[in-house]
Amino acid sequence: MSKYGNHKEGKRKADDIANIAVISHETNLRLSDTPPNDYLAAIDDQDPALLDQHCITRDRKLWDIQHYPEFLEERRVLLAKAAQNLVDCLLEGQLP
Repeated sequence: MSKYGNHKEGKRKADDIANIAVISHETNLRLSDTPPNDYLAAIDDQDPALLDQHCITRDRKLWDIQHYPEFLEERRVLLAKAAQNLVDCLLEGQLP
């Protein structure tokens, strides 16, 4: 059983589009055994803009694995806003 419930359910939740980030293989391996609230807090302390660039909420409560569904909901909202901003910029002939 995974931290998300049964294996199939955990795999589906881990592969949710709102849980995908573009990171290197090495970074993924380094972070894979670290709780999200730990590594996201370290990123937030070092370079808060990086979280914004990846559409990750600054609400630290949502970084806890117990709040994973709420984290995904909030990230979907942030991703949608970023996508809309990109489309708006392109329609106006601007670079984002």
